[in-house]
Amino acid sequence: MRKLLLPMILLPSLVLATDASFDEFKKGWKQQQQDFSQQRQQEYDTFRQQYLAEYDAFRGQLLEQWAAPAQSSIEQEIVYSDDLNSRIIVNEQANTLTIEQLVGDDPLTSAELDKSNTATLVKIVIDNDDSFELLQQTTPKMIQQPQVEASEILLKQQIIVQHEQVVNSFEADERLTETELKTKKQQLDKQQQLRVKNLEKQVEQVKKKDVKYKNIQSYTIALPDDYLYKKASPYLDSFNTQASEQRQELALLLAISHAESSFNPEAKSHIPAFGLMQIVPRSAGMDVANKLLQQEAAPTANELYQPETNILYGAGYLSILSERYLKGIIDPQSRKYCVIAAYNTGAGNVAKAFNGGSNRNVKQALGKINTMSSEQVYHTLMQDLPYSETKNYLKKVRKLEEQYQAKLPTWNGNSKL
Repeated sequence: MRKLLLPMILLPSLVLATDASFDEFKKGWKQQQQDFSQQRQQEYDTFRQQYLAEYDAFRGQLLEQWAAPAQSSIEQEIVYSDDLNSRIIVNEQANTLTIEQLVGDDPLTSAELDKSNTATLVKIVIDNDDSFELLQQTTPKMIQQPQVEASEILLKQQIIVQHEQVVNSFEADERLTETELKTKKQQLDKQQQLRVKNLEKQVEQVKKKDVKYKNIQSYTIALPDDYLYKKASPYLDSFNTQASEQRQELALLLAISHAESSFNPEAKSHIPAFGLMQIVPRSAGMDVANKLLQQEAAPTANELYQPETNILYGAGYLSILSERYLKGIIDPQSRKYCVIAAYNTGAGNVAKAFNGGSNRNVKQALGKINTMSSEQVYHTLMQDLPYSETKNYLKKVRKLEEQYQAKLPTWNGNSKL
């Protein structure tokens, strides 16, 4: 009888010991996850600071030759020659290719242009031999560069816009508390102030050197008809697969990838965001990892440089926005507009546009959205979204989606636009 009682007496102690061990394991696991998350966040912060430091340093080099040292942005891709004497500006929204060459008082002849670095640069950037021939047949404009003081205001505004983009990305991270967000904004404000001071020093150095800017010889031609098809075609199978699996429209996936990276799988930004659909690891990346892939860790930059992986995360995030965060929006077109805006700024900032003030309550916003027509929703977003960048983004993606809806029927096999 005693032998039978012994396990009965020990069993409660065993259960208590097991519970305590499991609690300790769970506590340790959560701490490990928190430490890993903090380490990743520090890596992202370091990446952003290094990226902007390199960006600002390159701007300093450009200021020695260009009074308006433009660099690539969401609106246009800009590529400089190695000697910085020429640059190519690709504006896909305007469907234009602009070549600018620094020259003295006399413009370059067609023969001189053909021998310059510009010819090689054009062929590399747009992969089309005919475009340079067309360029040679175009009458160039001669542009006198302004003084550097005129550009300083615009360059400061550029820093402000980049600052807003980073703040915007943190506001899109639904995991951050208001206190954490406030602390992060204070840190970003200090970094912005330092960047402005650095710019002022660069401008002052140019003034001291009394730089004499050369004239700009500028050509503008239309992009080749097959330009976008060539850029997008390597990834169409992956876009098709994810459009089907995540129940998203193919034209929308293409429009967002176009707006985010111009179909550059190696694109990276100061946010930081990576790849074709510019995934922010700590927000969109973590959301997809947790909610769709049942993974604890956000994707790495190297993973997001892989087109198939990046498109999975981009389409997955659109699915989460559409079928979870903003699922309560009844009208499909209204929901699409809100999803596009949320892809850029987060569902909380979309809610602000309808709630007013700093109210980020999505459920409250849904009630108001569902009383509006889709055009009223679009108008409200364009008027009341917190950041002008998101307004421009929504407008751009809307237009691009319409263009891709028209283009896609002609994109099959070896067809071109």
